[in-house]
Amino acid sequence: MTGRALLFFVIGCSGCSVLFDPARVPASGCPTSAERCSAPANAVAVCQASACGFECVEGFRDADGLAENGCEASCAAPASPASLSVTSGTDGTSLSWAFTPVTEAPSYRLCTGVAAGTPTCVTVPSSACAAGRCVAQTTGHPLKAQISGQVQALNSCQAASSETRATGFTIRTTEVLPWSSDSNCAPMASVAGEVLSVEQPALCVGSATFGDEQWRSGTFEVELRPTGALGANVMAGFVFVSGTRRLSLLFGPNSVPVAEGTTVLRESRSNGPWRMLASAGATLAPDEWNRVRVVLDAGRWSVSVGRGMQPLREVLRYHDGASTSEAWRLGLHSWTPNLFSAGRVELRNLSVSTESTLPMTGPTAQSWSFDPTAGAQPPVRTFGAAGTVLRYEPCPAFPPAPACTPSTGCAPDAGTCARIAKGAFTGGALTFELPTGLDTQRPWSLRLRFAGAADGGFAGGSIAYGPSGTLIEPENAWDGGARGLGGRWGLPLSADTWNMVEYRFDPVSSTVTARLNGQQSQGATRFPPALWDKHVGAVSVGSQGLSVVDLWLSDVFIGQ
Repeated sequence: MTGRALLFFVIGCSGCSVLFDPARVPASGCPTSAERCSAPANAVAVCQASACGFECVEGFRDADGLAENGCEASCAAPASPASLSVTSGTDGTSLSWAFTPVTEAPSYRLCTGVAAGTPTCVTVPSSACAAGRCVAQTTGHPLKAQISGQVQALNSCQAASSETRATGFTIRTTEVLPWSSDSNCAPMASVAGEVLSVEQPALCVGSATFGDEQWRSGTFEVELRPTGALGANVMAGFVFVSGTRRLSLLFGPNSVPVAEGTTVLRESRSNGPWRMLASAGATLAPDEWNRVRVVLDAGRWSVSVGRGMQPLREVLRYHDGASTSEAWRLGLHSWTPNLFSAGRVELRNLSVSTESTLPMTGPTAQSWSFDPTAGAQPPVRTFGAAGTVLRYEPCPAFPPAPACTPSTGCAPDAGTCARIAKGAFTGGALTFELPTGLDTQRPWSLRLRFAGAADGGFAGGSIAYGPSGTLIEPENAWDGGARGLGGRWGLPLSADTWNMVEYRFDPVSSTVTARLNGQQSQGATRFPPALWDKHVGAVSVGSQGLSVVDLWLSDVFIGQ
């Protein structure tokens, strides 16, 4: 837009006179040569009604009315705001729009509306910007609706930038109804004030999806409270649906008997059985409001939990290569995994946002020495049926396995070891969660020392495993060796000897390199890398099923 202004002034002074050449002064009294009238910046001089003035050139405007600085305002369209995001309010009808400020823009135009309606536009002053973000609130939107918004930067000439667009979704927690199940159970949902309560029988999976928004990225939050006598037997959170595939993120109290942990990410295809993808040991406080947050960014999932009044803490980060370009429909989710008990959970303050900023990267490596003098240890947890035995004792002076060499370092240097025992019908394993900052799309490593205890009835069950399968276990009596994800070894695994196992996972080439006591595995892999989920989620040391295992464990390392 071009600003055009004519300003005139009379030249004069006190006690002096200005003489014009009569031959050059026309009847109007204005000088006829351009140099007799000076022009300020971004202007050309003009003369009218016996007075000098100036006119703004194309693309500039005199916004402040001061002749001294001329046409100081540029009318060129400013840059467009970036990173427009929208977050739903907990009342279900208000939205918060956030974008980055533009240096030369004193104000912005924000227009919002449903797809088929007439948009409503408001002016957002630059005073609404702080700390590199501008924020505007809009209210009164219809429930369960997609609200499209566009924001333009305006300069002092009212010239507008090209628009930046985002689409938000309005939803109130109590509007996430009805609840259904993929089994024959019947979740019962009820509403009291702004709280949605869901109660369901044992072994029941319930969910309620809402809207037709397709999310490839975003931030999703809700508050959960496992409550009452039934609260300890329920997990709840979010479900994401894309075609015939479902991903769910569930959170529960520490009394929930789920082998994989109390924060779990799992998958189901074509409404088939659920399988675990990743897990963490973070728990909800029963009979307290717990805040949970899930951030989705192009196939990367970040999960954070704030128990009671504690701040949010990232507990799980997962990269799902299959969902990089998938669009998800969002819903709330519940699960009562206990065989004999029903469960109840309350939900409130649901919010969804197009913002998808992942938390600051956490540690990329962690190690466990089990030495009580070494300070705080990274989290480790037992899981499985009742009867798991976990003790921390001085490492036994077992000899290294015959294949070990001094450079291999199979045996620990004394210190403290963890001992994990599991019977055929009881017990579980010791689980080590991957560091949250570990990038599972780049090569990473696992290393640990272990020894089977003969006096504990070491019978050669699986020794280390993850959701993708067994990492290492003894072969049967006829083979006399060891095998696992990565191949086979002709090396026996004997009780009361120290062993070192090392894995190098390379997601780029979908390969696994495995070494046992310094020797690389041979032969075809038991679990082909092409079928391997590149993110293990957590590494478990112990056994599964009816196998008996009694292991000493030392110097676990996971990292890059």
